[in-house]
Amino acid sequence: VQVDEFSRRMSAKADFSGRVLASYDGVADGAACDGAIADGAMAIELKNRLESQASYEFGPGSEMRQRRSRGTRDFEILLGGEKCFARELGVVDGVMTRDEGSDACDWQLDTAYACGLDICGFE
Repeated sequence: VQVDEFSRRMSAKADFSGRVLASYDGVADGAACDGAIADGAMAIELKNRLESQASYEFGPGSEMRQRRSRGTRDFEILLGGEKCFARELGVVDGVMTRDEGSDACDWQLDTAYACGLDICGFE
Protein backbone atom coordinates (compact mmCIF):
# COMPACT_ATOMS: atom_id res chain seq x y z
CA VAL A 1 0.00 0.00 0.00
CA GLN A 2 1.41 3.39 -0.98
CA VAL A 3 1.41 5.69 2.10
CA ASP A 4 2.72 8.78 0.32
CA GLU A 5 5.00 9.43 -2.66
CA PHE A 6 8.03 8.25 -0.65
CA SER A 7 6.64 5.45 1.54
CA ARG A 8 4.83 2.16 1.19
CA ARG A 9 3.42 -0.29 3.75
CA MET A 10 3.23 -4.09 3.71
CA SER A 11 1.27 -6.32 6.12
CA ALA A 12 1.04 -10.08 6.64
CA LYS A 13 -1.01 -12.33 8.91
CA ALA A 14 -0.93 -16.07 9.62
CA ASP A 15 -3.29 -18.28 11.64
CA PHE A 16 -2.78 -21.95 12.41
CA SER A 17 -4.64 -24.35 14.64
CA GLY A 18 -4.38 -28.05 15.19
CA ARG A 19 -6.12 -30.77 17.18
CA VAL A 20 -5.11 -34.33 17.97
CA LEU A 21 -7.59 -36.77 19.53
CA ALA A 22 -6.60 -40.25 20.63
CA SER A 23 -7.63 -42.92 23.09
CA TYR A 24 -5.37 -45.05 25.22
CA ASP A 25 -6.46 -48.27 26.88
CA GLY A 26 -3.10 -49.43 28.24
CA VAL A 27 -2.52 -51.97 25.47
CA ALA A 28 0.37 -51.56 23.00
CA ASP A 29 -1.99 -50.98 20.07
CA GLY A 30 -4.40 -48.84 22.10
CA ALA A 31 -4.19 -45.68 19.98
CA ALA A 32 -7.26 -44.88 17.93
CA CYS A 33 -7.07 -41.52 16.17
CA ASP A 34 -10.40 -41.70 14.37
CA GLY A 35 -12.25 -39.75 17.06
CA ALA A 36 -13.96 -42.83 18.53
CA ILE A 37 -13.04 -43.64 22.14
CA ALA A 38 -13.32 -47.30 23.19
CA ASP A 39 -15.06 -48.28 26.45
CA GLY A 40 -12.62 -48.04 29.35
CA ALA A 41 -10.11 -46.00 27.36
CA MET A 42 -8.84 -42.55 28.32
CA ALA A 43 -9.45 -39.77 25.80
CA ILE A 44 -6.39 -37.60 25.16
CA GLU A 45 -6.87 -34.33 23.26
CA LEU A 46 -4.22 -31.78 22.30
CA LYS A 47 -5.15 -28.33 20.98
CA ASN A 48 -2.80 -25.74 19.53
CA ARG A 49 -3.38 -22.28 18.05
CA LEU A 50 -0.87 -19.82 16.65
CA GLU A 51 -1.68 -16.33 15.38
CA SER A 52 0.92 -13.91 14.04
CA GLN A 53 0.82 -10.58 12.22
CA ALA A 54 3.40 -8.05 11.10
CA SER A 55 3.46 -4.72 9.28
CA TYR A 56 6.39 -2.94 7.70
CA GLU A 57 6.80 0.59 6.34
CA PHE A 58 9.52 1.33 3.80
CA GLY A 59 10.90 4.69 2.73
CA PRO A 60 12.93 5.73 -0.32
CA GLY A 61 15.43 3.11 -1.47
CA SER A 62 13.52 0.40 0.44
CA GLU A 63 14.83 1.71 3.76
CA MET A 64 12.76 0.21 6.58
CA ARG A 65 11.20 2.99 8.65
CA GLN A 66 8.91 1.06 10.93
CA ARG A 67 8.25 -2.55 11.87
CA ARG A 68 5.44 -3.80 14.11
CA SER A 69 4.65 -7.40 14.98
CA ARG A 70 2.59 -9.39 17.42
CA GLY A 71 1.83 -13.03 17.98
CA THR A 72 0.04 -15.42 20.33
CA ARG A 73 0.27 -19.15 20.93
CA ASP A 74 -2.15 -21.21 23.01
CA PHE A 75 -1.72 -24.91 23.80
CA GLU A 76 -4.06 -27.17 25.82
CA ILE A 77 -4.17 -30.80 26.92
CA LEU A 78 -7.44 -32.45 27.88
CA LEU A 79 -7.57 -35.84 29.59
CA GLY A 80 -10.95 -37.53 29.76
CA GLY A 81 -12.54 -34.33 28.43
CA GLU A 82 -11.16 -32.15 31.26
CA LYS A 83 -8.54 -29.47 30.60
CA CYS A 84 -5.49 -30.23 32.73
CA PHE A 85 -2.75 -28.23 30.97
CA ALA A 86 -2.79 -24.78 29.38
CA ARG A 87 -0.03 -22.47 28.19
CA GLU A 88 -0.48 -19.02 26.64
CA LEU A 89 2.35 -17.01 25.12
CA GLY A 90 2.23 -13.49 23.71
CA VAL A 91 4.84 -11.41 21.87
CA VAL A 92 4.79 -7.76 20.73
CA ASP A 93 7.63 -6.42 18.59
CA GLY A 94 9.88 -9.32 19.57
CA VAL A 95 9.34 -8.93 23.33
CA MET A 96 7.57 -11.63 25.37
CA THR A 97 4.52 -9.95 26.93
CA ARG A 98 2.68 -12.99 28.28
CA ASP A 99 3.78 -16.42 29.48
CA GLU A 100 1.07 -18.01 31.59
CA GLY A 101 0.24 -21.62 32.19
CA SER A 102 -1.09 -24.33 34.43
CA ASP A 103 -0.29 -28.04 34.66
CA ALA A 104 -2.50 -30.38 36.65
CA CYS A 105 -2.37 -33.46 34.39
CA ASP A 106 -2.47 -36.81 36.15
CA TRP A 107 -1.73 -39.12 33.24
CA GLN A 108 -2.25 -42.44 35.05
CA LEU A 109 -0.96 -44.08 31.88
CA ASP A 110 1.86 -46.58 31.62
CA THR A 111 3.69 -45.10 28.62
CA ALA A 112 1.63 -42.47 26.78
CA TYR A 113 2.52 -38.79 27.10
CA ALA A 114 2.21 -35.53 25.16
CA CYS A 115 5.23 -34.53 23.07
CA GLY A 116 4.57 -31.36 21.08
CA LEU A 117 1.32 -31.67 19.15
CA ASP A 118 1.52 -35.45 19.20
CA ILE A 119 1.06 -38.32 21.61
CA CYS A 120 4.13 -40.48 22.15
CA GLY A 121 4.84 -43.68 24.01
CA PHE A 122 2.55 -45.98 22.06
CA GLU A 123 4.53 -49.04 21.08
